[in-house]
Amino acid sequence: MKTFAKKLVMLLFVAVVIALFFGCEPMSPTPSPTGGANGSPGLTAGMSPDLSPDMTPGEGGESPAPTGDEIPNFMEGTVVDPDTVPEIVNAVKAQYPNAQIQSVTHALHLNQQVYEVTFLDGANTNTVFVTPSGQLLDQDNQASPT
Repeated sequence: MKTFAKKLVMLLFVAVVIALFFGCEPMSPTPSPTGGANGSPGLTAGMSPDLSPDMTPGEGGESPAPTGDEIPNFMEGTVVDPDTVPEIVNAVKAQYPNAQIQSVTHALHLNQQVYEVTFLDGANTNTVFVTPSGQLLDQDNQASPT
């Protein structure tokens, strides 16, 4: 009887090993999306993917037209000393006379190089985006009314 039990245990062990071997190996390849050049979805020959860091579309699903404003030595996330950009500080204070500037940082807003200015206005902390030419932008990338 003990030999029968040993044979049964050995048979179950072999069955488990075989089940694990075939159960862990896919029987057919998993399909991947296709569509364009080199199997890339949405790309056709001659096109390359847009690798811009901010993929937020403008009005009508199109990116906003570039303004021509570029920040010298721009690197997104770089903290800037407010004393080195008085035109940006003055633009914010023209709109918010009681503003106490907390930080100025290089940022991308809708694919446009801007200064992200955080300031205190009374008890409120606010953040605005300012173009290099000194225009304050609202969330739709339009110049804020003055």
